Amino acid sequence: MTVKDRLISFISYQNIPVSRFESICSLSGGYVKAMRKGLGEGKLNNVLIKFPDLNREWLLFGEGEMLKNSNSPISTSSDMEMLKAKDEIIELLKFKIKSLEDEIINLKK
Repeated sequence: MTVKDRLISFISYQNIPVSRFESICSLSGGYVKAMRKGLGEGKLNNVLIKFPDLNREWLLFGEGEMLKNSNSPISTSSDMEMLKAKDEIIELLKFKIKSLEDEIINLKK
C-alpha cells in the first residue's frame, strides 16, 4: 500500500468526500488523486494538524494502526496543534451531522 492508498483509506474511514478532505487540509482540488510519491512536509503537517488522531507512522510507512492510541501521552506541541485545529474539527463534525441528517431524510422517503 502506498501513502496515497493509506490516505484514501483514512478519508474513506472519515466518511467524507475527498474534495472535502482537501478543502479542510488546504490542499488544492484533485491533489489526492494526482499524488504520486507522497505528501510534502507542509501538506503532511496540515493533514496531521487537521486530523490529530491520524497516526503519522501508519500514513507514511504503513506501521502500526491508522489511528493513534488514545493512551499515548500528548506533548505540549500536540496540544497547541489541536487547539489550532479546533474550528476545523468542529466544521468537520457539523458536516458529518448534516450528511447523516440528509441520509435519515432519504431513508424515511
